Formats: sequence, structure tokens, C-alpha cells
Amino acid sequence: MSAVALTLMVSTGCGSDEPDETTAVRQAFTGWQSALNSGNGEAACSRLTEEGRDEFLLVRGGKGGIPINASCPELVRRILEGTRQTGVKLQPERVRSVQIDGDTAVAEVGVSNFRPRTVRLAKQDGEWKISSAGFGSPLPGGPRPNDTR
Repeated sequence: MSAVALTLMVSTGCGSDEPDETTAVRQAFTGWQSALNSGNGEAACSRLTEEGRDEFLLVRGGKGGIPINASCPELVRRILEGTRQTGVKLQPERVRSVQIDGDTAVAEVGVSNFRPRTVRLAKQDGEWKISSAGFGSPLPGGPRPNDTR
């Protein structure tokens, strides 16, 4: 096999040892992150499990003038507005590693030289969704936010 053919196989993913499920987990995270960073609350929130929405709403709700009862899409919109007002530039995180165990997965994600955070995903109806974005988690049996999804 020529060096050119080998290079084409590697660059197109042909012969890759990365399983399709790992790719799907990576794409689930990058799709959620893209929707979040563009302010598309409907798309971002649809990529969260119920537990993921609860975590997102409880950890972020009530901060920066955002009411605790804000819906998930409203929260996404307000977070993006806040970053624009403060001049904070959202940096895309990249998936550093993925571990899959049946219908659950753990991804380590991060930005450049910063310490990575753990994102948990769950497969629901054949689709990977964020069940914990690594912001923290609600207390078991604790109050649930008013989420009008």
C-alpha cells in the first residue's frame, strides 16, 4: 500500500479503531455544546436528559439575575446574553476521552490547558443525551425546578 493511500485511510477515518458509539457520544456532546454556545435553547435542552436539565437549572438558576424558575431554553438565552454583555468569549471544549458502559457514558472534556471536567451521558431511545454536564448535581429527593421545557 502506498503512503498516499495509507494517509487517505487515516485522514478519512477508514480503518479507525474508534467505535461508532464513541463517535456518537462525542457528537452528542459537541452538538449540545454548539447549541448552548449559539444560544439555541430548544436544541440545547433537547439534548439533556431529565436529570441533566435538573442539574443545569438548579446550578445555574438564580445566578446573574436569572430567576430560579426560568425554563431551560430561557436559561440558555440568558446565559448567552450575560456572556455577551460581559465580553466573555465562550471557548469550545473538546472531548478528551470517552468510556462507555452499556447505555451510560463518561466523557472527559476541557479547554486547552485547563483541568478537564466530567460529563455523563445516557442513551435514551437510541440517542445519547447529557445526564450531567459537570456543573454539579441536584440533591436526591430535593426540590425540582419549574421546568416548562
